[in-house]
Formats: sequence, C-alpha cells, structure tokens
Amino acid sequence: MIQNGIAVLQQIDRDGSGDVWEGVASFVKAKLPKDTFVKSIRQARSTIGTAAQRRSASVVRVRYNTQTGDTPPGLYANIDYATDLRDGTTVFELVSFQLDPNGIWRVTGYIPRDKQ
Repeated sequence: MIQNGIAVLQQIDRDGSGDVWEGVASFVKAKLPKDTFVKSIRQARSTIGTAAQRRSASVVRVRYNTQTGDTPPGLYANIDYATDLRDGTTVFELVSFQLDPNGIWRVTGYIPRDKQ
C-alpha cells in the first residue's frame, strides 16, 4: 500500500495527474471529469515545493458500510507521508485509495498540507 502511494506521488511530481486519473476509483471518475481532476491535483501540488524525500507517517484503513456523502460503501486506505522538501521544510501528503470489487486499490484523492 505504501509503495502504491509513493508511485502515485511520483506521477503527480512528474505532472502525470492525467495518468493518475486513468486509475482512479469509478465513483471519482463519475464525479470529476479528467480535466477537472487534473486541474485540481496540479493546483494542490503547486502549493508545496520540490520533494526531496518521503516517509510514510501513517496508514489508516476504513470500512464504510453505508453511503457516506459521495463516498460509496467499501474498504478505503489513507496513507499519510511526511515529505521533506528541498528547501528544508516538511509537509504532509495524503493519498487515499478504495479497494474495488476486482481487488485493485484505486486512487480516490490527494491532499497536501502543512500540518499533519
């Protein structure tokens, strides 16, 4: 799971948000057209600097048994990374996944922030 998240973050670092969208959960695709998703990820990523190193800070799995807002029932994983930037600051990046019916973990979101 942690390596899946790192792979997604590396795609985002390379401005590969369109590639990330290709593998997102179906409910995300239904809610966000590709161009909207890509713009959102680019905008979020632009709020932090260049990553020098990432460490996983936490992994939390959550099971929703009923529809929660726009989130369908299922098993989800939130992976939080402590990211050291080249300028010496540390930020946190959250990558979220949903386990689809075929057993594949699909991206549902990305959120960078200053504090964990």
